[in-house]
Amino acid sequence: TEGARHFHDQVQVLTKNLSSLNTIYELELAESNNHLKALNNFYGKLTEASNAMISSTEDAKKVQEQIGTLANNLGRLNNIYGSMLTAMQGRQ
Repeated sequence: TEGARHFHDQVQVLTKNLSSLNTIYELELAESNNHLKALNNFYGKLTEASNAMISSTEDAKKVQEQIGTLANNLGRLNNIYGSMLTAMQGRQ
């Protein structure tokens, strides 16, 4: 009958539309997945950079400590040489 044919046509249109929506959903899902992977990669790199900066800070502190030690040693050495020069000048 005409009604059954019309109903059948409407079901076919509905099926076609649902298929199109499903395809769009799958594409959106794939895009979201790619975006999530990119974000995870970005956060991984950000963590690496943060760890490198922490290491750099620790290294900078060590360098600062070593420079302080070097300055102290150089000051002591200058005192020793100064005393030696004073002693040598006193002999003349």
